[in-house]
Amino acid sequence: MEEKLLKHAKAYINSSLSFKWTEQELRVVDHFFTNRDGRIFFIHSLPVNMITVLMAMYSRLRNTRGLRGMMVDNFLPQVLSAFIAECQEKFDGNQMKFLKENKIETLDDFIDHSDDTKQIFEDFMTKMSIDVGFLQEVAQSKKMRVFLSTWLDKYGHNSIARPAMLYVCFEHISILLAKSLEWTRPGAGYIELSTRYVDMAGKDLYPIEKELAEYGISEEKVLNVLNESFAAYRKLQGEDMDGPMPSFLKEHYSKAGFTGSDLEQGIMGETWDVLGNLLPSATLTSVGMGISGEALPSLIHHLQLDKNPEFQAAVELFIEEANKIGATQFLRHLDITDWEKSGWGYLLDDKNEEFVHIPDIGFSENALYDIMRRKAGFQDCKDWTSVIAKLNTIPRSEYDKLYREFEVINVVFGSKMSFRGWRDLQRMGMSTHRRGYLNPANGFYKYDKPAPDILHEQFERIHKLNKELFDEMTEKGVPKHLKEYPLALGTLVPFIMGSNLRQWEFCNWQRTKYSVNHEVRQFFLKFESQLRDRYPWWRDISRADVTPAYTFARGRGMACLLRKDL
Repeated sequence: MEEKLLKHAKAYINSSLSFKWTEQELRVVDHFFTNRDGRIFFIHSLPVNMITVLMAMYSRLRNTRGLRGMMVDNFLPQVLSAFIAECQEKFDGNQMKFLKENKIETLDDFIDHSDDTKQIFEDFMTKMSIDVGFLQEVAQSKKMRVFLSTWLDKYGHNSIARPAMLYVCFEHISILLAKSLEWTRPGAGYIELSTRYVDMAGKDLYPIEKELAEYGISEEKVLNVLNESFAAYRKLQGEDMDGPMPSFLKEHYSKAGFTGSDLEQGIMGETWDVLGNLLPSATLTSVGMGISGEALPSLIHHLQLDKNPEFQAAVELFIEEANKIGATQFLRHLDITDWEKSGWGYLLDDKNEEFVHIPDIGFSENALYDIMRRKAGFQDCKDWTSVIAKLNTIPRSEYDKLYREFEVINVVFGSKMSFRGWRDLQRMGMSTHRRGYLNPANGFYKYDKPAPDILHEQFERIHKLNKELFDEMTEKGVPKHLKEYPLALGTLVPFIMGSNLRQWEFCNWQRTKYSVNHEVRQFFLKFESQLRDRYPWWRDISRADVTPAYTFARGRGMACLLRKDL
């Protein structure tokens, strides 16, 4: 059975995205990416700041040819425009205006615009040029392989792999694979496509129906559940943001006195945030990753331990692409030990009870005081209260975290929330995360702010369809990791999150801002409240925004619903 499932997954992961490129575009794509139309590819031979800016575009990527298309259609023309005299003289250096006024929408348009644009492109390609074949030859040279093998294996100096930073992209993969990739920490950073840019036609789906059919589940039934999820999204949103959800929000909050662009922006953001719970977990997304050579083995181990056919197929393609730039030489010791298997625990069992473990106030204050009183500037403090008082006299910028001494106290929180919400929670990369499998028995997301009745009706309907399919999959022995794919992101998952006090203070500051998804913000507010109850001095050093709820998680001018501190 595993071979059959992997065959289906490989057929999808290894399939070409079938992009069409012009001759000039291929010159760029072949120079800076390890392939032209694969789902997994590395970026190389570009300045690191260019790669970073390019990858940042994943969060709002609309280009049908993905990041490689964005590079040739938008990014490179914008970058090169800064060197064009016409842009400087006629448009005051405004690259976007220069491109728009001259109707330059592609790289070919840019090259054909003038002799200057053609020349600057040729200069760029000449000066940035690299022989890709020679690059691979050098990367795989005996000297490099022997040196790294000796230091990584014989001498055990894994730290030499730490400075190696690699940039890899995964396009048109399932949200489940994206979340598994993003769990690999530390030593990696990620940018993922926002769910608001998903094609609502429902074509952007991992073909899970093929794998489920091996267990006797009707492909038609699976596709029906998936399509119904997208249909409910389209129905509630409307073709032009004129469906029941945005229409209700506009009418409701207009009566409350809200108007203008803030209202419109808020309505769009709230609609997308809430309706995103209807998207199936099989929905396709794209992820850009920067990862150190030292973290590569952990990434591969994690994907292999997840036992998911899509993930296994991705591992094989990842290694194939990594080999082109010598990155496979950091993939040492890929055999998974019994210890790793037993201790992995990324996916929990089905228990979903809520709990919190915050160390006793006496223990925490004694431990923190004993460390802080040895610190320069705090040696005159007579007790913990005087330490807090001293801290409040020291100027602190917006991005200053608590002192590292606060890392000695760790706290753990267990609860459940929508899988879509947990995706946001997981981005707090400093923390430890575990989640359970998606299971309709855990419940479905409930929107607790004003909304049309049809929203709750559609949530209940999709949840019911999910449960019926889930029960059939369970009856026919479908593994837990495959049963997740057809289920909507609004399905609740149990989770555990643990961090030290320094990290919690930073997380609570970041995730209680007005711009954070309502469900996610409520979790952090709840935990902030518990910290304040346990440690009265926490409110003196915490920067969390404890406004109970905001009208929308978009639009800086939107007033909050309540202004009562916790």
